[in-house]
Amino acid sequence: MKKMGHYDYDEPLIGSMRKLHIERANILTSASHIEENRSLRETILFNQNKKIIEQIHFRNETMTFKRSRKYNSGGLLLEAVINNPDDGTVKLKTVFNYNDEGKLISHFDYEPENVLVRKVIHVFSEDGNLLEFVSYRADGSVERRDYFDSKDGDEKQIKYFSYNPDGSVLAGAENLYDEKGRLIETKYFGINGNLEYKNVNVYDDDKKTVDGCWYDSNGNLSSRTLITFASQGRAIAEERYSAQNELRDAYTFTYEFDEVGNWIKKVMLRDDAKINVGEIAGVVFYRTITYW
Repeated sequence: MKKMGHYDYDEPLIGSMRKLHIERANILTSASHIEENRSLRETILFNQNKKIIEQIHFRNETMTFKRSRKYNSGGLLLEAVINNPDDGTVKLKTVFNYNDEGKLISHFDYEPENVLVRKVIHVFSEDGNLLEFVSYRADGSVERRDYFDSKDGDEKQIKYFSYNPDGSVLAGAENLYDEKGRLIETKYFGINGNLEYKNVNVYDDDKKTVDGCWYDSNGNLSSRTLITFASQGRAIAEERYSAQNELRDAYTFTYEFDEVGNWIKKVMLRDDAKINVGEIAGVVFYRTITYW
């Protein structure tokens, strides 16, 4: 399912993973590659059907997030639980419901003591294509609507709007896609549905680049990012420009891989000439992957 205004830098993971552990550290100087402590860490566990069963996030040595998932024998997600990191008690539980054909038709969010806080109904066309998610608060008021285009079999989110309890628009966005299903424009809306800013992506298949421009509500350029990809869809360079279209930052990406072909180290390093005193030189990610 296409996400609103998001471009994934990494190609899909290869193989049947059992555990994925990710660590992140800032690079303090590009010359010596001195790293800070790996303060941000995430561990993801998978079952043999490649479904996520647990996610845990840490900042330094403190757990900040934990979510577990349960599936039925057919692989359908039945329940997702977010736990309080301090004591492990349930913070939020989501229960998923399906029709006889195994299609997800609704899910409900509960706080402790089975207090309903949200229900989301999935609306389909007569031929079974997903049209809409409608999210309701516990009092029955509409919290959010997500609209989809799924005629080609790929469910693409085309717009969403979130609402205040009185029904007025709180925020929203609209997506446009090209003939290949790639995101080419996202408009973002604020209070009462007023346009706040816009993102436009231009793809060059020969150069393997995505040129993303951000515009304010008056159509003036506010920033620009040019990303270059390898043939596998992996980012290898990124340039960031100012509102005057002047180069502000330049990054290169380098990778190390395991024997399966997944990257286990990724370094995003800034151009030395663009680093001011006190600024970090880049970011390094480490992935430890265990396979079934």
